[in-house]
Amino acid sequence: MEKTEIAEPLEVIAKKRYYYIDWLRIIGSINVFLYHLLRIFDVYPYTLKNKETCASVGIVAFLLHIWNIPLVFFLAGATCKFSLLKRTKLQYVTERFKRLFIPFMVGALVLVPLQRYVEYLNQGKFIGTLSEFIPWYFAQQYLFTKYTFDPFWLLPIGEHLWFLAALFILSSVGIPVFTYLSKETGKKLIEQLACVVEKPGGIFIFGIALAVIRIMLQPIYPAYSSWCDFTFWSLIMIYGYIMVSDHRFAQSANRNKYLSLLIAIVSITILLICLALGDFMHWILYPDYSAGAILYHTLGGIITWSMLVFFLGMGTEYLDKGHKLLPMLSEAVMPFYVLNFNIMMLIGYYVVEWELPLTVKILLIILFTLSIVYSLSYLIMSGLPWLRPIFGMRSIKKKAYGGNYNKVRSKAINDCR
Repeated sequence: MEKTEIAEPLEVIAKKRYYYIDWLRIIGSINVFLYHLLRIFDVYPYTLKNKETCASVGIVAFLLHIWNIPLVFFLAGATCKFSLLKRTKLQYVTERFKRLFIPFMVGALVLVPLQRYVEYLNQGKFIGTLSEFIPWYFAQQYLFTKYTFDPFWLLPIGEHLWFLAALFILSSVGIPVFTYLSKETGKKLIEQLACVVEKPGGIFIFGIALAVIRIMLQPIYPAYSSWCDFTFWSLIMIYGYIMVSDHRFAQSANRNKYLSLLIAIVSITILLICLALGDFMHWILYPDYSAGAILYHTLGGIITWSMLVFFLGMGTEYLDKGHKLLPMLSEAVMPFYVLNFNIMMLIGYYVVEWELPLTVKILLIILFTLSIVYSLSYLIMSGLPWLRPIFGMRSIKKKAYGGNYNKVRSKAINDCR
């Protein structure tokens, strides 16, 4: 296959915008939304449940879960590279605090209690008005809960917004690693790794470490978003940083995109066969060091990395181009992520009670949620600029640039990278 030049090293053209990263962030946010939606209709306990459940829906949600959050962390690592190219370390941490931690805290204090209220009503855990629920919820969550030194607690505090706090923490504590990679010794390491990925199949070597982390740490820290997951995601962020540091990584992903998809499909098939014949659910819920658990985590690592290579390759091949809707959709990622879960839960609370086929319910929730969330996002971005910082967007003033609001917004989008 003919070798295609994808991009120049970022040090040479630091101001170039890689549009495929913006498109992949949009795709990643939609994938996370679809995962949460499908969980309403699978057979396992969740925040909101439909009366009729479907095992196949749960399988799709499970497969999405293997790679959708890693994709977002991978892109976040790439974004860290861009951000540190034009900011000091202090500016970088300050920008990440405003963009990630403030929306997390606001959401945890305002949006999550409303979401919990709908959840508890649906599950019969609380009977009463919202005004009665709020003080009861805060007392249970913050006064009567014993917290330990474990990132697991970001999940019950922030619900789906845990990702923002996790990303802020990993972006901040990762500064020494990112700094090392930007120095001569780090650049030499990246150069050596780039030489490896130029060899046939070399890019797949990165997936080995991901499988090893799962095999070694999952039995010790089995809870979701605990230290095993944090270690796993931090390595994926570092991979994202490295992959955009030299154009040869993108070239290799482009050459191997279909092979990586084939590897993922084969691995998924093996995983599903084992799930049907064996006791994979036991290893998922109660991981250990047995041969079955090692096989499960190995397949998970292969699927995760193969899908990341596939998306990177497809993105560089087909998505590295601008579009008139891209600035708006890209900026809407943050308000979409903050709002979509709550809107989906509220709509789903009523839709699950309707006597309709399961597929129709899923489509209705998708239609209503996307319409409302994107309308609210546009309103926040354009009509209510004072709300922008709360949703992780840069403050802008309409008077700037001679009243050219679109130009100001485009600058805000670029500055947030």
